[in-house]
Amino acid sequence: MWLVERMVGRVALVPRDIAPHETTLLPSEVRRALKLSLAEGMLAQVHITLTAGAFLTGLALMLGAGNLTLGLITALPFVIQPLQLLGAWLIERQGRRKPLTVLGSLGRAVWLVVILLPYLPFGTTQRLALLVTTLSVSHALLTICANAWTNWMTDLVPTRLRGRYFGTRNTVLAAVAMVANYAGGAWLDRMRVAGELAHGYALMLGLAVLCGACSTLLLARQPEPPMARLPRLPLREVICLPFRHPEFRRFMAVLVLWNLALGTSAPFFGAHALTVLGISFATLAMFDVITSAVSLLTLPWWGRLSDRIGHRRVLLICMALVVLLPWSWILATPDTLWILFLNAVLAGIGWPGVGLAQGNRLLERAPATARSAYLAIFAAATGLAFFVASTGAGALADLLAGVPWRLGPLTLNEYQTTFVLSSLLRGSAVLLGRRWL
Repeated sequence: MWLVERMVGRVALVPRDIAPHETTLLPSEVRRALKLSLAEGMLAQVHITLTAGAFLTGLALMLGAGNLTLGLITALPFVIQPLQLLGAWLIERQGRRKPLTVLGSLGRAVWLVVILLPYLPFGTTQRLALLVTTLSVSHALLTICANAWTNWMTDLVPTRLRGRYFGTRNTVLAAVAMVANYAGGAWLDRMRVAGELAHGYALMLGLAVLCGACSTLLLARQPEPPMARLPRLPLREVICLPFRHPEFRRFMAVLVLWNLALGTSAPFFGAHALTVLGISFATLAMFDVITSAVSLLTLPWWGRLSDRIGHRRVLLICMALVVLLPWSWILATPDTLWILFLNAVLAGIGWPGVGLAQGNRLLERAPATARSAYLAIFAAATGLAFFVASTGAGALADLLAGVPWRLGPLTLNEYQTTFVLSSLLRGSAVLLGRRWL
């Protein structure tokens, strides 16, 4: 932790041109806080990378999960998003974001239970039930603090510098994810060949928990700007206020449709790769490495472009770029994996811009007054959309299992069916977004 903080402090990754009138803290305090946030994000990214995506899918499959369970596990972080309403209410009552953020970040430590799962004397059903329960607790804690962290960073980073800073921060995190992905994939392949996959997961997840704990310590050291003194709102008002704002409501509707599109396919890319295409963990990790490497180049550019032409235009451009990406997984076969390598490059161009522009556009649409309420409702609505799509797609995949169907010259399995639906819904969201984003 100390070494990461020192390394960040020696590299000019934080804006220096912070004027006193742009912040309620001293410019030197803001620069220190941004450095701490960068170091904290790097450690948190290791945990996020090693506990999600293909690694989580592989763990669930090792424990005996089916399609419906895979859909549920993928959707858990999203169905719990309504808890952000509780976080928003607590922020409004306490007038501080830091204590809630630090407490909620301890949700990463709950993964200690997951490490023990393969060694407990339970059957498949009991292990999967405990996995879902543990992940629910972890996501609940992290979700309650997510609103507080976003609100905190909104006040901390001057408006003029948000595109530049978050573009740089996301670039660094993409580099960390790249290293963690490849190392994790190579490690699990090695342990799988040795017949010790459970031990491999235990050691890898142990490292993830350690990095998560260090990130919590850095959060506790980061200064917090004072919140604006606003009247305390009752919980009912916190829930209703965002729906009375027409522009925010329309923006949220587009992203609800977008998350329906993403949830339809998200649980099954890894499952299709591992069970149908026979791709190794290392190759799957290489896809993510390529995406992260390309992101290193594109994220700063998207950040600068957002500051010039606006976050709305960048968001529309990047959403359009990823509409057809699911078709790479429809067309790929064990003999044509080059299609997925190309997909990884295109993902590294489009997805970083989506994440960066969506976050900044959300902050533009959410008024400063009761911002926490707007952020919480947005997270709840989009999260529930993702959950409905993901679990519904899991049920559909189970229904279609072993029943291939033809789409022109293509023969599609249950996973590829969800990829087709996802692409169609993504395109619909882009069309709607031209008017409402």
